Amino acid sequence: MQRRRFLKNSLTLGVTSSIAGLTGCIHSASGLASELTDLSASELSIAIRDKHASCVEVMQAYLDHIHTYNPVYNAIINLVDDDVLLNQALAADQALAQGNYQGWMHGMPQKI
Repeated sequence: MQRRRFLKNSLTLGVTSSIAGLTGCIHSASGLASELTDLSASELSIAIRDKHASCVEVMQAYLDHIHTYNPVYNAIINLVDDDVLLNQALAADQALAQGNYQGWMHGMPQKI
């Protein structure tokens, strides 16, 4: 039983530390696109769900990142207009504001 308790406590401590670090990161870096694009999918999902970052802010951060690095790497060969993507992000923010959270991928940029 000691091993299970140790693992449970370690997991709890790790999650608590991650969330505390995430909250500080978002609050101290408001407006810095690189901070949002550096978050893991789980951290980004929590930031959106808990409204530490809006879907529009996240989308703009990723668009800035794409426009900066894609000319060098050419990883994205077909990109929807920025305005269309930002409108989709705005719709996701509005849904979240109305209490319509659609799961952990809600409002996260993704390339299909």
